[in-house]
Amino acid sequence: MKVCWQPKTRWRTASALAALTLVTICVCGCRTNPPIQFANSQDANLVTNASSNVVTTSYQEEKGIEYPAVNRKVHDHEFSLPPLTSADALPPAFNISLDEALQTALGNTSVLRSLGAQVLRNSQSTAAIQDPSINATDPIFGVEAALAQFDAQLAASLNHSNNDDVFNNSILGGGATEVVQDLSTADLSLSKTAATGTRYSVRSNVRYDNNDNPTSTFPSSYSSFWEAQARQPLLQGRGLDFNRIAGPTARPGFRNTSGVLISRVNHDISIAQFEQAVRGFVDETLSSYWDLYFAYRNFESAKRARDVSLETWNTVKTLYENDLPGGEADKEAQSREQYYIFQQQVITALNGDPRAGVVGVLQAEANLRRMLGMPQNDGRLLRPADEPIGAKAVYDWTALVNQSLDSRVELRQQMWRVKRTELELLASRNFMLPRLDAVATFRNNGFGDDLTGGSGRFSSAVKDMASGDHNEWEMGLQLNVPIGFRQAASGVRNSELKLFRERAVLDEQEKQIIHDLGTAVRQTQQYDAAVELAYNRLDASLDTAKSREVAFEADAVPLDLLLEAQRRVFEAQTAYHRAQVDLQLATESVSRESGQLLANHAIDLIQSPTCNNENVCVERRRNRVATIKEMDYRVEMNSRVSR
Repeated sequence: MKVCWQPKTRWRTASALAALTLVTICVCGCRTNPPIQFANSQDANLVTNASSNVVTTSYQEEKGIEYPAVNRKVHDHEFSLPPLTSADALPPAFNISLDEALQTALGNTSVLRSLGAQVLRNSQSTAAIQDPSINATDPIFGVEAALAQFDAQLAASLNHSNNDDVFNNSILGGGATEVVQDLSTADLSLSKTAATGTRYSVRSNVRYDNNDNPTSTFPSSYSSFWEAQARQPLLQGRGLDFNRIAGPTARPGFRNTSGVLISRVNHDISIAQFEQAVRGFVDETLSSYWDLYFAYRNFESAKRARDVSLETWNTVKTLYENDLPGGEADKEAQSREQYYIFQQQVITALNGDPRAGVVGVLQAEANLRRMLGMPQNDGRLLRPADEPIGAKAVYDWTALVNQSLDSRVELRQQMWRVKRTELELLASRNFMLPRLDAVATFRNNGFGDDLTGGSGRFSSAVKDMASGDHNEWEMGLQLNVPIGFRQAASGVRNSELKLFRERAVLDEQEKQIIHDLGTAVRQTQQYDAAVELAYNRLDASLDTAKSREVAFEADAVPLDLLLEAQRRVFEAQTAYHRAQVDLQLATESVSRESGQLLANHAIDLIQSPTCNNENVCVERRRNRVATIKEMDYRVEMNSRVSR
């Protein structure tokens, strides 16, 4: 055996590979992704790596952070005045009622706002009025996408090819060793799936063949056919229930597909989620309104306490300057100290102190403006015009529980989830059946030297097809059985477990709602008693302060007791107003827990794109309607399924 090495061949092979690599590089490009650029060149040299502490890198150029070019509207807040502070002169007050506040808030929002800055922390989870429409128009799981599975499908193709075939055996070539052929094919088909799962299709095909095979009857010929086919599932995939629930293309697990009924349920769930978000938005607006009310009352109480302490200081100061009894230096300093304490509390009550948990007038007013969608400062100062309720609320517990179980949107949302799981379980059991389809096909063929013209046998493909001499039909059954039904059985078990879970969640939600409702009713009773006690405390503190003021003027009590009485008046006033607001919020809490918060404030959710009647629009705006801007998909869906 002799082994020969051929260097020229190896060199040529390497050259060919190098040339191929060069061509590939030129075509595809040879460049790496640009490294991440830092605005600061010093930051570009320190990059933390998971496998090491510091990795030093270098960049050839610095590049700032890029921003996408998007269209941004000019909003009123861009021309807002600077925020108000305690150092500014207060602008004139603008009284606003609770109804006007809710109407303004709902009229100025497309994204439901929150003081917790949810739109910044997690913008994708922030609710907007487009959410139900986005769910309904999802191209995969939306209602229209589910209906599209039953739409008719039109397919057409037109192809031409030039073939030059050489055969080593003339028998394989039909008597020729080389055949040159021009082949054109036109195909047109129309198919539709019915709600019962039956698939209908009609297809037409025309073929033109021009070749030089000597054994051909005609040098050029036309062949055509049209066929109609019906495929009816007999077991798996059969019936209205399965196809409306899962859709004709569903697989176990229902991934990347959804039936009409499932899509409708998902749409109803999205509406319930939006209603829940609207309720939270309204609830936070109500809290902001009453927080501003309390901030004003606390501010006024602080001013009154400051003015009273100033009078006391001036009285003691006069005695001190004239060296009279009661005007000792320590008493003057003590009264002066209390004045400055109250002056500081006035500033805190006006401006707010987040660290101390005090929401001042200016901050509470800014919070309400944020919820109403108004500029932070427009030269006016919002002031609540409504007063908290003063009557004691009495509830019928049984009626309240029944109302909450019937009206809470969380229960309606969970019941839709239970219904969806029940439908999925029903459809999953269908996959436990074999796939047995009955297929019937009818075909009408035609052949001719020409497509339409000519006379005689096979002179026209269309005439030959119309003669019906070459009709064909076919009937049969097609069976497909997965041995063991492992995937289908897993899908049924999965749906059963989901159903158990959703029903258990629904049961726990009902128990939690009753628990929360009891807490809200209990708080209402507690704050009602707190209002009465706080009022009696305030009345007693005022009597105490008045008595000690008279006694101090008669030099019958020391200054300490007078200053203490003045502090107690301020504390009692603050506690009384706080109890009033707490009672109001507790009453709103009962409305929220019973599912009547929106109804009690005449807020309705309407699935309508526009108002055709101007009077209806005015009435909706008067009643503070939160409109979901979307089509009524349920009406459209029912009409299309019936067709």
